[in-house]
Amino acid sequence: MSDTFSPGIWWWLFLALFSPLVAVGLVHAVIAAVGFPMSYLWLAVGVVAFLLFNRLLIKGKDDFIRTFSHETNHAVASLLMFKKVHSFHAGTDSGVVYHTAGGRLSTVVIALAPYCLPLFSYALLLVRAVMLPQYFWIADILIGVTIGFYISVFRQQTGSHQVDIQQFNMRLFPYWYIVTFLAFNATIIVVSLMPDKNVVLAFADTFVDYWRTVVGLFNTLLVK
Repeated sequence: MSDTFSPGIWWWLFLALFSPLVAVGLVHAVIAAVGFPMSYLWLAVGVVAFLLFNRLLIKGKDDFIRTFSHETNHAVASLLMFKKVHSFHAGTDSGVVYHTAGGRLSTVVIALAPYCLPLFSYALLLVRAVMLPQYFWIADILIGVTIGFYISVFRQQTGSHQVDIQQFNMRLFPYWYIVTFLAFNATIIVVSLMPDKNVVLAFADTFVDYWRTVVGLFNTLLVK
């Protein structure tokens, strides 16, 4: 991929429109979650447990897992963009995924997936959606562990030292994209753990909330 890759005006326009909706949606989700603090107890236990173990015991011994996670996100994003994955390699220090080349849409999504997509967390949220409620606490702890893992990984891997980020001719774009989708995924996770919700309903509710925000904004402008 070119060192001077430009995402194009449509990506900039998308972020300009989508990121405010994501910010408002995250605020709404957090405010709603305040009313159900116990719904997030075991999630918090999992996050704290991983961060403690990472600092006290792991201490970099999971480098292969971090690289594997990074390259898996590239591979899964490639498949979601209908691109064929030709090869996959993950080692202790580096990894690489070769996939069919694409346009600006797929290039951005595939390149930046490892920096904002908590893939393992989503996999566990799907499992949680079909579990009996009395076992949710188990899933919530595991989801918390993956979130703690991703907090550590994103902090370690996100930066201008990454070729995925270096390729953009304006560095503002990848960081804006990453922050926007971290906030979006945080919204989905928060809503997913609310009573009588799951990850599928969380996506539906979140986009309905975005629509209501847009309608409310237009109504406000029309009244003025």
